[in-house]
Amino acid sequence: MDTDGGGWTTIHTRFDGSTDFNRSFSEYENGFGAVNGEYWLGLKYIQELADKGTNEIRLEVTSKQDEDYFENYKDFKLLNGSDYVLSINPDTAESYPVLTNGFLAFAYLKGYPFSTFDRDMDAWKDNCARLERGGWWYRDCGSMNLNGEFCEYSCDHKTYSVEIGYYVYGFADSKQLKTSRMLIRRYAK
Repeated sequence: MDTDGGGWTTIHTRFDGSTDFNRSFSEYENGFGAVNGEYWLGLKYIQELADKGTNEIRLEVTSKQDEDYFENYKDFKLLNGSDYVLSINPDTAESYPVLTNGFLAFAYLKGYPFSTFDRDMDAWKDNCARLERGGWWYRDCGSMNLNGEFCEYSCDHKTYSVEIGYYVYGFADSKQLKTSRMLIRRYAK
């Protein structure tokens, strides 16, 4: 409740790799994990919360070297019914620190539906969710994956030169993350 003025609802949290995020579309839609552990709230519940007003989303990550990074966007929604298309306003983006490549990883995924290994909705020639071992709003693989495979040090099974696992492109040399959280809250326009 102390983060950036408080009022946030946590919709995703990871910190030790104890929960497998390589799940089916149904599991991502309905949610999994435990509130006192690692979890994903569920796409249908996230969509319902976001439909109740004007919302912002915040993504926070920590590297294995204890470096912190966040991205924050206003006007967050999940569109197109059960496709759960990511809608955010990149013009409202805040991030800290600025990534070495100047890239906003989550903004790159705007307009893409949620994909899992059993429901390939990305724009790439292969199934990003299968390759990266976790459901996400993939475009063409490789910008960010907070639901990817949690590897102790690094995932050494790259495919097609795509980063594999749990990372944000351009942060901590695109290496594996230590923790992540996704939060949403309402705001007044």
